[in-house]
Amino acid sequence: MGMQGSRGAVVRRGGLSRRVLMIAHAFPPTGGPGVQRSARFAKYLPDFGWTPTVWCAPASTDLPRDEALLDELPKHLDRRVHEFVEPRGRGIARFNHWRFQRLNDALRYWSCPDRLIAWAKSSLPELLNIVRTENIDGIYSTHSPASNHWLAWQLKSATGVPWVADFRDLWTDNYDFAPPTVWHRRRMRRMEDAFLRAADAVVGVSVEQTDILAGHVSDQRDKFATIYNGADESDFVGVHRNVVRSQRGIDENRFIVSFVGSFVRTAEAPAIVDGLTDFQKRIGGDVSTEFRIVGWVPDDMRRRVLNANIQICATGYVSHADAIREMVASNCLISGNLTTGRNCDSVVPAKIFEYQLAGRPIIHVGSVSSAVARVLDDCGSGVTVSPNRVEIADAVAAVYNDWCNDRNPGGVNRDRLRKYTRKSQTGQLTGILNRLTSGREERRKFGRCDEASSPMTVGA
Repeated sequence: MGMQGSRGAVVRRGGLSRRVLMIAHAFPPTGGPGVQRSARFAKYLPDFGWTPTVWCAPASTDLPRDEALLDELPKHLDRRVHEFVEPRGRGIARFNHWRFQRLNDALRYWSCPDRLIAWAKSSLPELLNIVRTENIDGIYSTHSPASNHWLAWQLKSATGVPWVADFRDLWTDNYDFAPPTVWHRRRMRRMEDAFLRAADAVVGVSVEQTDILAGHVSDQRDKFATIYNGADESDFVGVHRNVVRSQRGIDENRFIVSFVGSFVRTAEAPAIVDGLTDFQKRIGGDVSTEFRIVGWVPDDMRRRVLNANIQICATGYVSHADAIREMVASNCLISGNLTTGRNCDSVVPAKIFEYQLAGRPIIHVGSVSSAVARVLDDCGSGVTVSPNRVEIADAVAAVYNDWCNDRNPGGVNRDRLRKYTRKSQTGQLTGILNRLTSGREERRKFGRCDEASSPMTVGA
């Protein structure tokens, strides 16, 4: 076990700086969509008078690596990397016997809330020391994994420092929640309820998800708030459509429809392929159109796409910066929930907001009553169609006709989109932190900071 990192200087604004401990197991240089939210909070917190100390793990071998994300963070960010190798893991590696491997698998199987709980438990002593000796004013943790919240819960219980529990994904109410046993299900549900009661503020990423979370502790509804996922305007600075298309060898006369993200098989994905096939037939097999999938494509969908009568380019996983460039280079951006199960319509992925900042027409395939549809309607930036090949073909054809006639098909309402930018959302988070820590700074300044003081709650 060990710790490494950069301990940056604390910038003092107006006297005494406020500090927040951010617990995020996955953090740059780990890539993928799951790190964007906490990374952008860390980027912009200093602009609002808060200095973050990030507690994270080394880059995961299970997730993509994106070194460029580190370059976008403040140069002196206090990022502390906690490395942990389970003692039993070292012993098993030494003995390399199938019985030990089975024991290790069994121990992981019964881990709760997840397999990263050992990392969280090994972090606790050092973090208790940090919170007690380094003037930490607030604690922020992000789910998933749930072990981030477990760690923050322990710190809150031991120190009384106000805690914001951020759910960028639902937990026991999520569409993919599938615990291995009934015991796991009950234990995780009790643990989630304990987290929700203990946190001083709970944040969801859509109104629908916030309501679901608040339903667990309906007597504490006033401490729940919604901060959507979003897009960072700085990602689009200097990214120009013509330049990107030239760099990628995309002819200016080619009509590009792009899907950014994992193209997995659900009701929406085959419908998107079928709709694009029908659209291709309508324009007489014009080879100047192309469907670009920017992300992972499983084998079953790869076969489905290759058998379709459309021009295809599947890039595989690309860095976040390259994903942004692909969006800008497109003529039409298409999305789908691409998830099945309960509460899937409550999900609003961050790429929806990036789609909007890219300024391209958006077609969302899914329920017209979904959270995504409501966001698109709010910003006037796209249309939502059901997973029906005819509707999808009609929607793509409408964008194509506008493009052929040099018409601007509309665009996002920039004023309404501003509240969905990462910097604006960080302002919302700091508003919560400010209310929770009101008075704590003055007490600390004069040496009267009571660790066990009762934190305030925050309205939605």
